[in-house]
Amino acid sequence: MQKRKSQINQGYLTFLAVWVLFSQTSFNALAQTESLYFERNQVKWVLFTDSNEVGFNASTAMAKTLEQEEIITADSLIYDFLKSKFSNGQYPQQGINSCPYILDSWDRYYRQVVVVRENGTSEDIIWIQYIHKNVVEDHQNWKESWVYISGGCSNYWQAQVGVDSKKVISFRIN
Repeated sequence: MQKRKSQINQGYLTFLAVWVLFSQTSFNALAQTESLYFERNQVKWVLFTDSNEVGFNASTAMAKTLEQEEIITADSLIYDFLKSKFSNGQYPQQGINSCPYILDSWDRYYRQVVVVRENGTSEDIIWIQYIHKNVVEDHQNWKESWVYISGGCSNYWQAQVGVDSKKVISFRIN
């Protein structure tokens, strides 16, 4: 009887150990997000290949990878757009209380990128979120998940560019 209890306990412990190992492996596999991380001209970028996986809550989010050049082109279009928008000397939510001037700090922003499709359109949209280096330590996982911020002035801002139209569709400072 004692030997039988010992065998049952050993069997149970073996099952439990295998179950824990399997659970951990499954969890780790699910927690990993496919992304493309790269640096160019001392700027750090992450392109999330599946925006739903990183917590980007858009019903139209899609899994798509772009070439680095497409992303760099979109970033340049955004820069040119902002340069013309700010040419009149108005800098919304910038330069106050240590908030950076966007164009002066262009290379000091980390970039998160996803591709979405707006309802009713057939054009893919590159959505770039900019996070200033001064605040990125508050978001250690910026390479793994989309950073959601309310406020934060020009330390955090976003822009959208149409892939086909090559036009800035939206610009917003948090």
